[in-house]
Amino acid sequence: MDVVDGLTERLMGFLHKHGWHCVGLTIAWYMTKDSVLAWMAERERRGALQRANDPQRRSVLEAERQRVREAQQAQAAREAAATKERLKREKDARIYGAPIPQKSPDVSGGAQASEPSRTAARPTRHRALGNLMNLESDEQWPEVLAQAKARSLSIVVDFTATWCGPCQAIAPKFAEFARTFTETLFVKVDVDACPETAGRFGIRAMPTFKVLSSHGLEIAKVLGANEAELRAMLAKHCAS
Repeated sequence: MDVVDGLTERLMGFLHKHGWHCVGLTIAWYMTKDSVLAWMAERERRGALQRANDPQRRSVLEAERQRVREAQQAQAAREAAATKERLKREKDARIYGAPIPQKSPDVSGGAQASEPSRTAARPTRHRALGNLMNLESDEQWPEVLAQAKARSLSIVVDFTATWCGPCQAIAPKFAEFARTFTETLFVKVDVDACPETAGRFGIRAMPTFKVLSSHGLEIAKVLGANEAELRAMLAKHCAS
């Protein structure tokens, strides 16, 4: 269209300069103008149709569309997995309390090298209040089993952590149950101070309460700070 308008302007300028003896040529141009425009439009249409039907071009366009679809599907899958993981963590937090944090490996090796010295510096004597014992290292667990076996006592273990809110909330009730069930050995195990003991019993969240036989075999367990379930488990498996 711009080309035709340009030619028209040039033609009018030519006529204005050289006079009107070329009126016949002007009339002929205007008579054929629409035909020229129609021809140009048809040519453009055929060119577009030819480009659309080009097999190589179609393959390139299809490959680009496929790449976009795959990128969108991958993004949707990542978002769905992240949402599923977040909902799972929230559900575990509601049911079981606080999860055990994963410790990141030390790439420098400095903290790892100093870990044995900190472990060796821990006290090897546990604190005991009546039949309630607080373990402060993994080395104290054999003492618990030996005492339970010697007195033929069942063991109730509270796997806890100082940073766990639900653990601290139910701690007074656990001490109260220890005073009630006097023929049972109650033990509080800090999972940060006793990681091997927590790992041996497969602890994944705190608080976790387990009833063990005098030989250390698991009898029952309660996950989370549920006072009613803990009381029912103690009433069923422990002697007062």
